[in-house]
Amino acid sequence: MAMATTATEWASRSRRGARRSAAVLLLAIAMSLAGAPRPAEAATTVEVLAAAYDVTILRPLNACAVVLGSVFFVASAPFVAPFMGVRTARDVFVYAPYEYTVERDIGDF
Repeated sequence: MAMATTATEWASRSRRGARRSAAVLLLAIAMSLAGAPRPAEAATTVEVLAAAYDVTILRPLNACAVVLGSVFFVASAPFVAPFMGVRTARDVFVYAPYEYTVERDIGDF
């Protein structure tokens, strides 16, 4: 490597080196704060079967319930809107099946 002959070249190289050193230091700090990885908890057979049942049977059926509930919501909206508003019908026909299908943890019934 050739020696820097001008002051600007030397300053440019020292800034790059300082950036590299700062990046390495930040990476080392982040890795030390992360801690040692812990092994995952072993799932029992019942939990595995419950999760499999949930993913293969319940979630697809509940996805159909969301679609069917949406159809019922659209059909009932003109009748319930004048009396109690559409929010209650939406909560019953659309949001409850959606929440059970999408927002619930796998295997949590």
